[in-house]
Amino acid sequence: MPSIAPPPSRRSDAAAALAELAPQLGVDDLRAAGRHLRDVIDPDGSARHAEEDFGRRWLSVAPLLDGMHSIDGVLDTETAAHLTTALAPFLVPSGPDDLRTADQRRADGLAEIVVVAVRSGELPSLSGTSVALQVEVPLETLSGQSHHPAMIGADSTAPLLITSDAASRMSCDASVRRLVIDPLGVPLDLGREVRVFTSAQRRALAARDLGCRFPGCFRPSRFTDAHHLIPWSRGGLSDLANGLLLCRFHHRQVHEGGWRIAPADANAAAHGALWFIGPADQRLESRLPSRPDAATDAEARAP
Repeated sequence: MPSIAPPPSRRSDAAAALAELAPQLGVDDLRAAGRHLRDVIDPDGSARHAEEDFGRRWLSVAPLLDGMHSIDGVLDTETAAHLTTALAPFLVPSGPDDLRTADQRRADGLAEIVVVAVRSGELPSLSGTSVALQVEVPLETLSGQSHHPAMIGADSTAPLLITSDAASRMSCDASVRRLVIDPLGVPLDLGREVRVFTSAQRRALAARDLGCRFPGCFRPSRFTDAHHLIPWSRGGLSDLANGLLLCRFHHRQVHEGGWRIAPADANAAAHGALWFIGPADQRLESRLPSRPDAATDAEARAP
């Protein structure tokens, strides 16, 4: 049944009200006031416009020639509000060393939200299996003997190359499976998948570190990776003394940004204080949260 247009008198009253408000409001506030009046005097028309707007939604992710990707699209009001709300915590700098622009933090925040969603195991399955990012890394790269790039989506028509440093960072907190291929590239053996840090170890690290260990960063444990003090690929053990939590921004800073980590006490390793040493030789100390404050801090950081 077609909607009935509001009587001209009500439309005239609305136009007069907006004309009176116009000198007092900015463009965005005036637009919001106009929508509010439209919803009040013509609810059927507003519902029709909302459905039409929802039908205009679209999202595109397109590869660029240099390996970067362009994201473009139009979102409905409700989805945009959810996205803006989810991104808001990531617009706050992660510490005094965080010099990213707001747009860069927004992009990194979207990446963190996506990673958490993939790791949650709660996304719909694809072809009967859970969604997971597949990275193919040459053994020489993983062991630090070469800098050959790794490949994301090796089984797709358009695989993406990543640096050896990025592959090392991603391998810190992942599941690893051995793939043996012959000189022609034919797979010969696919080994059992092994989790570098187990789920139980991840929970123990979260209970000890509460969140990112980088000084001044307060990202909660859900938005962190388990990092090896001594790289796992170079013989470092996946145990609590050799592991610590880093948010993805600071994890990248350690692997690709020139930062390194040294324990203040070699015997205590990650169970004690750590020194974060920057590319300009700046030194920041990171101590474990004190136990009397740990419960309060855990509540404050709870995702």
